[in-house]
Amino acid sequence: MRTPAARSFTLIEVLVAMTVLCLMLGMLFSMTKGISDAYSRGKSGTQNDSTARGVLDAIALDLEGAVIRPDLPGFQAEGNGLLDFFTAQPGFSAAFSNPRNLSYVAYGLDVTSTNSDMVRYDIAVDWTTANLAALASSQSFHTNRLAPSVLCFNYRFILTNGQAVSTVSNAQQVAAVRVSLAAADTATFARLARAGRVRNVRDALANAVEAEGTVSAKSVWESQGFSSSFNTMFPGVLQGTGIRFFERTIPVPVSGLSTN
Repeated sequence: MRTPAARSFTLIEVLVAMTVLCLMLGMLFSMTKGISDAYSRGKSGTQNDSTARGVLDAIALDLEGAVIRPDLPGFQAEGNGLLDFFTAQPGFSAAFSNPRNLSYVAYGLDVTSTNSDMVRYDIAVDWTTANLAALASSQSFHTNRLAPSVLCFNYRFILTNGQAVSTVSNAQQVAAVRVSLAAADTATFARLARAGRVRNVRDALANAVEAEGTVSAKSVWESQGFSSSFNTMFPGVLQGTGIRFFERTIPVPVSGLSTN
């Protein structure tokens, strides 16, 4: 008895099966990529939020203890982009054997650092010898690098009459300080660094704010489309939005501390 030959697939059936398989693999790849992109965006946002929150919280803590009085200079370093003031936060100095409850602090962006660090400079001072001129020439400042990948740091003083200004002649007129940051996630900053574009982006952000005067820096950056136009400005550098903007208005207390 002859056994019937097994039926094989026709060419058309094989092609149909391959087509269906390719479609299924394509759908699976698309779903996987979507999940991966969502994870990357979430991770990027978390990094940015963490960076900005750490910097803004540090500034807020010092400003909560700000010592604003006629006999102590305050907010004097406008010319070099530093936010400086005296604060009743413990500080250390080689000049004193014990920590002092008065510190001169200054916040700024270290544009010379490889990672574009946000920095807090501080030095403890004596109530009876606090002098900004002496502090300015001191080489004993403690440097605390708060966060990397900060592309722009801007601040404006909100006066008691509600006006926003970039410089003040009388620190006692300051009711609050509005602090703005532009922060990049690690991957975005690395792409900028590899392309040699960190300085270009920093300058673009800073120039946009200076051109608008005392308007909120965050609103300027967002209204001018920086969140979506970096790919156009710097093609091939950024893939998606890895730079985010943050802003906080921090009240300045009225200090009544004694020099005794």
